[in-house]
Amino acid sequence: MPTDDHPRAASAPPTADPHTRPGAGALLPLAAGLFVAALALRLTGLGVAAVSLDEVYTQFAASRDWAGMVLDRASRGHMPTYFALVKATVPDVADPIALRLPSALADAAAAAILAAGIGRFAGLPAGLWAGALYATGPAFVIWAQNARPYGLLMALVAVGLVAAMAMVRQRGEGRPARLAFGAGWAGAVFTLTGGILAYLAVVLTPRVAGRLGVQRLADPGFRRRWRRAAVVPSVVAGLAYLAVSRPHVYEGGVRGFWVEEYRPFGLESLVELGGDLLGGRLRHIAPAQLPQPLETALLAALALAVAALAVAGARRVREVPALWPVVGLAVGFGVVMVAASAVSSLLLDRYFLPWWAAVLALAGIGLGRLPWRVQALAGGVLVAVSAGFALASALADPGPGPQYGEMAAAIEGSGHGDARILAGEPFTALRRDILSLRLDSPALPRPDFHGDSPERVARALEAGAPAFLAVSPVEWRETYRALLPPVPCALETAAGVLVWLGEADCPTPLAPLGG
Repeated sequence: MPTDDHPRAASAPPTADPHTRPGAGALLPLAAGLFVAALALRLTGLGVAAVSLDEVYTQFAASRDWAGMVLDRASRGHMPTYFALVKATVPDVADPIALRLPSALADAAAAAILAAGIGRFAGLPAGLWAGALYATGPAFVIWAQNARPYGLLMALVAVGLVAAMAMVRQRGEGRPARLAFGAGWAGAVFTLTGGILAYLAVVLTPRVAGRLGVQRLADPGFRRRWRRAAVVPSVVAGLAYLAVSRPHVYEGGVRGFWVEEYRPFGLESLVELGGDLLGGRLRHIAPAQLPQPLETALLAALALAVAALAVAGARRVREVPALWPVVGLAVGFGVVMVAASAVSSLLLDRYFLPWWAAVLALAGIGLGRLPWRVQALAGGVLVAVSAGFALASALADPGPGPQYGEMAAAIEGSGHGDARILAGEPFTALRRDILSLRLDSPALPRPDFHGDSPERVARALEAGAPAFLAVSPVEWRETYRALLPPVPCALETAAGVLVWLGEADCPTPLAPLGG
């Protein structure tokens, strides 16, 4: 009896079994093309946004000597890997484009590596779509254009993930795959704490999959070779956590940084996270361009499409066991981060980038299983919309924000640059402006900032130690004016009021108000 099975088989893309898996001749052009496309997108608008406070931290660290750079970053809970890269390769850290270029290059490389890896084990169409979705992902583009460690982290995660896939495919017997696994994950765990979580999600995958009955990952010989390959990154991860991450996490918990409910756990925060991953800065730039219902419907449709394709892609592990590490990263990392977010402020797109890369890789695999015409239409729409959001986000200029250059210059010129600074509303921008003034002075430390409160001001006045109070005009009038002497030593600017709290003479350029 005739059936329609044959026409469907003719229109479906080939599977990536051992006989049809593409070789280097096909994978290299794919990786090169996606690297160029991803880099072009990341270079577009690279210098548009003003340098943020976090990027000034990068400038400040790179402007120290090597020992000072390591100490500065370790004291803030950051591994020095990315900052060493910036220090070694960027001749002028004051140039925003040069400062951001290493991150952009690394993230473009991540798109190429991911595409080649998925293409190798799930077929060229899957690799093309996985790489294209990553290359055009608005969240990846935004953080690749930021002088922070996220682009480098993603490149190293991509190396480790693809190597893990190769190890599963080769039953752990390929030496190059084992070396790449060790190097990629050792680098990732020594770049950001998120790299440690991503590594744990992948390295524990064989144990979980083996208990689920996946014979290849339960094989004792494979498990032994897998554990051997994991020795170096596991040791590096343990040392990095104990020496750098744990003290910072503990201090953040004690001081309330991680539990300050910047984005409290809940449905609204999860929706915002999804919007940031799918749409980038859409919710910040769309109000003037898109009605809210249309924006919500568009993001919801994208989320459903990516979720459905990712589930379809995850089902490929039954045919291609090499894809288990991708599933492990998507599930393991996502579960841990969402659980941690219930008691912290971790629901931010930059913390979920490894998870999002795995989800988009699975979505690309799902796309690669569709008939050619459906694949081209659905994938083309997804990539085009994603690229549009990415470009809009890259070219959106949020402006420099509040400027406290006059107050920063007053502190630096007062002769009391090491004084404690109690700051209210100007906290972030004033810190940025002071740090910018210290880039050419490697001997100067970070400014000693603390939050403001009437109690802290009273204690500073009682102690008589050198200290400044920086507040907005409103805070000055409504909260602090009555607490200070009748003729305080201060500097009034359009942005705020800088007040001297020490016992020493009023430092220039501050002066007695009304005197």
